[in-house]
Amino acid sequence: MQLSGVAIGMIALYTYPIFTVFLEPFFKGHKINGLDITLAAVMLLGIIILVPELDLSNRTTEGIGWGVFSALLFALRNILQRHYLSAYGGDTSILYQGFVAAIAVSPFISNFDPQLAPPDLLKILILGALFTALPHALFASSLRYLSAKTVGLIACLQPVYGTLLAWLVLHEQPTATVLLGGGIILFTAAVETYRVR
Repeated sequence: MQLSGVAIGMIALYTYPIFTVFLEPFFKGHKINGLDITLAAVMLLGIIILVPELDLSNRTTEGIGWGVFSALLFALRNILQRHYLSAYGGDTSILYQGFVAAIAVSPFISNFDPQLAPPDLLKILILGALFTALPHALFASSLRYLSAKTVGLIACLQPVYGTLLAWLVLHEQPTATVLLGGGIILFTAAVETYRVR
C-alpha cells in the first residue's frame, strides 16, 4: 500500500481467492471445479488490468507484486486454519495466530520507540483491538461454517470499502483502470456470493 496506494494494495491482496481456489482442493482431496477456474481467470484479468507495466522499477507494479505475494500467504493461512483449527473459536484462533506472527516478525524489529503519547497509544489500541483483532476473529469464526474459498471470494468486497475510505479520508482518487480492474475482481466475489446463497 505504501508503494501503490490503498486501493491498488487492497485489490492486490484480495486476489487471495485465486490461490485458495487452486490450493484448497489439495487439502480436501477434491478436484478443482470448472466454475472456480473460470472465476479465478476472471479475477486474474482484473489484476492484469491493474498492472501499469511489467517493470518492477514501477512502484505500482512492485506494490501489486507484494500484494499478490501477501495474497498467497494469506490464502495458505486461511486454508491451514480451516483444515487444522476449525474446531477452535475465532478468539482462540486469532490468539494463536498473534503469537505465531509476533515470533515470526520479532527478528525484523529494529526501530521500536516505546515513547508514545497517550492519545497515540489509545489510537494504536483501538486500531489493534477493534479494527484488527475483532474482524480477524470474526473471519476465523466464519471458516468454521464456510470453505476458505467461499469466505475469500465474499471478503473481496473489502477493497470497495477500502477504496471508498481512501478516497474520502486520504483523498486518493481511483483511476479508471483501478475501477475497471477492481470491478472485475469484485464481480467474481458477487458471483461466488450468489452461488453460496
